Amino acid sequence: MNLPQFERFSVHDEPTTVGSRWTKYVKRLDNLFTAFAITDAKQQRTLLLHYAGLEVCDIFESLPDTGESYVTAKSALEKHFCPQVNVEYERFGFRQCKQNESETVDQYCRRLKQLSSSCDFVNRDSEIKSQIILGCHSQKLRRHALREPQLTLEKLLGAARVFEQADRHASVIEGTTSVQAMNIRSSKAYQYQRQQHSTVPLPTSVF
Repeated sequence: MNLPQFERFSVHDEPTTVGSRWTKYVKRLDNLFTAFAITDAKQQRTLLLHYAGLEVCDIFESLPDTGESYVTAKSALEKHFCPQVNVEYERFGFRQCKQNESETVDQYCRRLKQLSSSCDFVNRDSEIKSQIILGCHSQKLRRHALREPQLTLEKLLGAARVFEQADRHASVIEGTTSVQAMNIRSSKAYQYQRQQHSTVPLPTSVF
């Protein structure tokens, strides 16, 4: 059987986020099982340990109540990793997240959604909306949101797309206008120089 490729799980790379990373890892593994129609519980259990790697296997061998199925193995590992999720720390990381220079508001929102998955927010969309208002680059978008206190996350993202498109279009128009103005100024300067040159009197011969 040719096994589909899947990444290992690194326990020690980022110890402070190991719980949230494990939860995401198992979700991706479940998606792989669905995509390849792997339904046998023992086979899923074997693949979980195979894919997760030696670090996880060493931990697994020391855990109680690991059972014989994928569900029991997954539950035992979840009990080990997930108590290490520090919700307050995860929320701190979320609050520190600002929009990067090179990303759109949609891309920024996707990053916030990933970060918020381990923050245990009561209203996730509301928290993401508030963080976009605080952390985005666009003063225009921020002021628009503050004028519309009932604005939803979906409508905020729609407004952001409109503003970003308008800014792109304006940059093209303004850039073209600037080039045209430079060309006109250059042409006028050239014509002036020619006129000046043509009106300079020729020197008279001394002979």
